[in-house]
Amino acid sequence: IVAKNITIAIDSDNTISTLAGDLILDSFTGELVVNDNVTISENLSVTGNVDITGNTTQTGHATISEIQIGVSFPNEIDTVSTNLILDSQTGETHIDDNLTVTGNALINTDLTVDLNTLIKQDLTVNSDVQIDETLTVTQNALINQVQIGLSQDNEIDTLSGDLVLDSFTGLT
Repeated sequence: IVAKNITIAIDSDNTISTLAGDLILDSFTGELVVNDNVTISENLSVTGNVDITGNTTQTGHATISEIQIGVSFPNEIDTVSTNLILDSQTGETHIDDNLTVTGNALINTDLTVDLNTLIKQDLTVNSDVQIDETLTVTQNALINQVQIGLSQDNEIDTLSGDLVLDSFTGLT
């Protein structure tokens, strides 16, 4: 069947095609209803919004604005440029698994730890520390110029100068 530039079942069975130009599907209501699965063999370009009410499954990778999912490495979320920012409307972001930080961790406000924390290498603190429970140091500690267990086990000494023990009342 040929109607103007539209052909039906001419190229092959079950095929709607055109003799010239694009095939445009348009309806009076502005809505196209497809009551079956859709397979797209080439690229899909969407100018408007896409509303999906069911699940989506995607093989390969995705780039959404500047965020890349699975592009640089499988299971990796990164950016094309600048920093990756995780932010929530409530001001709280939950990580429901173990967290491994390969680079440095910079914490600009308070860090509250509810359970045990294992630090496998050095910890540098540039401000005050409040410890409400027990602090266990299994190797050694360097606090200002005072070292604990650094020179020798069970020894408190200094990097330079005298070791002074002083109390608030002046009694030692």
